Amino acid sequence: MAGIDLYLIYFFAGVLHHILFTLQIRSVDHDRKVAASISAFLVAVLSLAVLYNIFTHLQGTQGMIGIVSYAAGIGMGSFVAMKIRIRYKGKDLIG
Repeated sequence: MAGIDLYLIYFFAGVLHHILFTLQIRSVDHDRKVAASISAFLVAVLSLAVLYNIFTHLQGTQGMIGIVSYAAGIGMGSFVAMKIRIRYKGKDLIG
């Protein structure tokens, strides 16, 4: 039986996923090849790890709740990524 804490982990992983994805898109837009490559790698590893965990550890309705939790986190991550500004060495990474 999956607890609420596991669904919260999926939710916050989804938030992180979309923040990293936004970083990737903005890095591509600003021609930052290394940052785009690293963020693309992190997005892929994170999303595949979460989905692997959901598919191998949760069954039936629990798996669907896990997927919805992760998707809700991605939706919230989109909102958060549009609201925050991350700067590094005086340059905007997100924002």
